[in-house]
Order: sequence, then structure tokens, then C-alpha cells
Amino acid sequence: MTENVVPIGPDPVVPSVQRPASLHIDLFPRVESGREAIEDPEFIAALNRLRGLSSFILQVAAPSDDLVCQAARLGGLNQLRRAFPSKGRPAEFEEWQAVEVRTQVIWGALSEAHRRKFLATQTPGWISYLISAFIVMAAASLVVAVLIRTDVIRPIPGGILIPFLLWIIALGAIGAAASIGMNALSVQDDATFDVSSGKFIWLRLVLGALFGTVLTLPLGFDTFDTFLKGFGQAPASKVTADAAKQAGLLLLPFILGFSTSLVILVLNRLIESAQTFFGKPAKAG
Repeated sequence: MTENVVPIGPDPVVPSVQRPASLHIDLFPRVESGREAIEDPEFIAALNRLRGLSSFILQVAAPSDDLVCQAARLGGLNQLRRAFPSKGRPAEFEEWQAVEVRTQVIWGALSEAHRRKFLATQTPGWISYLISAFIVMAAASLVVAVLIRTDVIRPIPGGILIPFLLWIIALGAIGAAASIGMNALSVQDDATFDVSSGKFIWLRLVLGALFGTVLTLPLGFDTFDTFLKGFGQAPASKVTADAAKQAGLLLLPFILGFSTSLVILVLNRLIESAQTFFGKPAKAG
């Protein structure tokens, strides 16, 4: 009995989808009165993204393609709004189709530079308030630590350990937020990170705070204590090696939070080295 042998070769090339020359997007009809409220949050999120794309391409990209201009005219879709639970209706098939087709047409007409610029405008607005809270947290923890070390206020249980923990957590999160902001401004290109996703932003902030805390805690406490003891004294006339080392350790949580991808790469290399040391064969290639 012979076995079926599947030939091994290069992956087949998937042809690009060509849009039909006769494709036409009609203006979405007016929604009946009393049916404007939609209870589906996913549909409302897709509709809001389409509204942003439509406004962006008309104001910034200035399309010359008639089909793109047709897709940017939303018509009755502008009447739809989000409803409170149990106060609206589910989105209909025609509404989903209208949103998806328009989104694909407009997104396909944008250049890579315009796509990055649009995604930067989709950064959640709450992130600025969260960053401000972390900055206040870092400043407050530093002030409390200075007051405790100088005996201005009564020492709390644990001394300056709690303010130190809050300091490194806040600095790690601020470093991650700085990385998010630089991606939003297209100063750096991190293809693995989507600045328009609230879930990924939360994950980046948590990882920044985690790396800043875990990797700084064993190294930075003595440096933080030394910095507090010398706080308020006259600065040295020139920067010494010890002062540069102290500054580097104080800023270490910010650096670790900013470069989470680099930290993950270093940790992976360390784990691979440890596995090789204990007898696990290294991966080929």
C-alpha cells in the first residue's frame, strides 16, 4: 500500500486581491427614527474608527479616487450612536457590511506614513491622566522619603522602603509611557506595539513598572538612601564617577521601563545561556 506523499516546497504565493472596477459604494440610507441606538460595543468601536478614518482622509490625505471619496461619505451611519445596556438594538448585517467595506477601502488608500499618523491620533485620551498620576506618585514618594530621612516627619513602618518602592514603580511606568509617547509621535518605530490599543498600553505600563521594580530593587536601595542623605547639600564642583553611577542607578527603573523589548531580549539570552549550561542543547540557527 502506498502512502500519499505531500511534496515539500516553498509556500504558494497568494495573489493580491484586486478590487472590481465596477465596485460602487452607495450612500448609507437614513436610519429610521427611534433606531439610532446600538447596544453592540464592538460595532460602535468599529464605527468610531471609521469616522476617524473618514475625517482623517478628507482633511489630511485629500483622496482623488472617487471610490475612496464615496467610502468617506458615511450618510446615515452618522446617525448611529451607542446605547446603554438594554436600551438599544443589535447592529444589523447591512450596517456591519457598510462599516467594514468603507474601512477597508479607506485604509487601503492610505500610505504607510499616513497610516502611522492616523494610528497616533487613536491613542486613548486617558493615558495622559494616567501618566500625570504616575508623575505625582513619583514626586510624592520622593518628598516623603526626604522628609523621613531628615526627621521632619515621624518615620513610618519600613522607613524609606515604601517610598522607594513607589518611586521605582512610578519611574518604570513613566519610562513605558515615554516609549508609548515616542511611538505615537513616530520618533521610534516599534512594529510590535500598537499605540491605539488600550489593552496593549496597559500591558506596556505594567511591564515597565514590573521590570523597573524587580530589576532595580536589589541594586538601587542603597543608592537611593545615599542620595537622600546628601539631599540639600552643596553639589560637587564636578561630576565624579560615583555621582554618575548614582544617577544611573536612580534612573535605572525609567530606562528599564522605556526599553521593555530590550529587557525581554536580554532575559531570553540569559535563560538560553542557563539552559545550555545545564545541558540543554542550543537551538540550531
